[in-house]
Amino acid sequence: MELKIILYGIGRGLKVSQPSIEEKLFNSAEFYFQKISKFHFIQVEKEINNERSGDFGVIPKIYGKTFKTIDPVFIEYDPQKHAPELYETIINSRCMHGDDHKSSINLIKQLNLLKKSSVDIKDHDMVVLCRDDIFIDSLNHKIYENLKNLKSDEFIVSCYDWQNGISDRLLLSNGKVAKLFKNRIDYINDSLEQDGGINGERLMKFVSDRFNLKPISYNIKFNRVRLDNSVMRERRYLPLHRPNEIIRIIISFVRSIFVTLR
Repeated sequence: MELKIILYGIGRGLKVSQPSIEEKLFNSAEFYFQKISKFHFIQVEKEINNERSGDFGVIPKIYGKTFKTIDPVFIEYDPQKHAPELYETIINSRCMHGDDHKSSINLIKQLNLLKKSSVDIKDHDMVVLCRDDIFIDSLNHKIYENLKNLKSDEFIVSCYDWQNGISDRLLLSNGKVAKLFKNRIDYINDSLEQDGGINGERLMKFVSDRFNLKPISYNIKFNRVRLDNSVMRERRYLPLHRPNEIIRIIISFVRSIFVTLR
């Protein structure tokens, strides 16, 4: 059984994110898997100018290996140029982030990285999909033991940051399920018909619902790392103003107990 860890993003804040990902994801995995393959796909961007995230500035170029041993793959993708129909669809949809679709276009670039990533995922593989700009505060190493116990329709996520959907920063599953989420950009048009706009967490839920998948959530805490290597500390609370989401999170958390007992 092989574990394949796929990291993706624009490569910002790696000085801070790399050590936490190496410690919490890589080192822990070595206790449970004899064969581990690691991949890093980076969207080529010259600079960031995002008022919503508070990130501004030139993105330093990356030379050599990342995460000590990975030869990163750089992908230059401009939705307006390379996917004009999708770009126009997004621009003409409802902006769900209040930033003139900047976050939506960034999401498309992230999803394209996963779609284009040249990783041969087999159904029986175990897979981790992880953004490269997160600092992992807490992740119990036994998560990999639970990963091996998942049923064919289950996947693991954090119980935080669901945002009316399902947390999308870190996912663990078998290869068959991972391929669905890896290629979730294919379902954007259908998701737009349902929601009227694009949102990463809602797209996760859309794919999960379409294929009758079951999220299993654990107490995995992480924060986003910014361009200047600062860590954006995020509030952790259940969204009381979204009772349906609370119910879904509780159900997913209860499922984790049964996975542990298998």
